[in-house]
Amino acid sequence: NEPLGKILGFAQLIKKAGQMNLQQQEDVERIIKASLYTREIIKKLMIFSRQMPRQLVMVDLNATISNILYFIDVRFQSKGIKIIERLDPTLPLIQADAVQMSQVLVNLITNAIHALTKGGNVTITTKQKGDLVCLVVKDTGIGMPLAVKKKIF
Repeated sequence: NEPLGKILGFAQLIKKAGQMNLQQQEDVERIIKASLYTREIIKKLMIFSRQMPRQLVMVDLNATISNILYFIDVRFQSKGIKIIERLDPTLPLIQADAVQMSQVLVNLITNAIHALTKGGNVTITTKQKGDLVCLVVKDTGIGMPLAVKKKIF
């Protein structure tokens, strides 16, 4: 966790120094937010390794998706991938471990991005079906071979 602390510390020093254009200010702010987010993931991994129980809280799934997309947008922008968000604005809060939920979402979105070559779309949809909240991450890639699908599903 020490290297992450150094990254965060230096980014905060740069922010305090001022004398930056708007793009630099946004980049430094993104480094700080990503460092704080990563620190939380590391904390959760350390807790998980000690077999601690999950910390269930009420989570806004749409806000979580938006935050994740903010942090990983460089991955899809550099590949010319378009992210389409179809988030139900009336979606209720869900009970979940916020960090674990974030990690699952990062994995799903990252896997979708890896399934695409240059260009393509990743569509993220949230909706409510009765008492359930549904999340769908879909890409325009070639799909998985049947043998792989059988192992996963």
